[in-house]
Amino acid sequence: MELLVSLALLVVGLIIGFFAGRFFQQKQGAGNTAQTEKQVKEILAQQAQHHIHQTRQSLESIESQCETLKQQIEEYELLLEQGSDDDSKVPFYGEQA
Repeated sequence: MELLVSLALLVVGLIIGFFAGRFFQQKQGAGNTAQTEKQVKEILAQQAQHHIHQTRQSLESIESQCETLKQQIEEYELLLEQGSDDDSKVPFYGEQA
């Protein structure tokens, strides 16, 4: 009888230990999940800042290229206006015959 009570107490202890260990493991897992989530948010924030920085640099480069293109177009228009005056002085090749 004493052996039966000892085995029953052992089984009850194992069951209680199993559920207690499971509870603590879930609690620790929730803490790890919160820590992991915090780290992921920090990484995403750093990546967002880097992306914004790169976007600003790209925008500045595009604006610079647009200004250069505007200047080149204005210079080309001036050359065309000056060239149209010179064209009237040059005879057409059919007029020479």
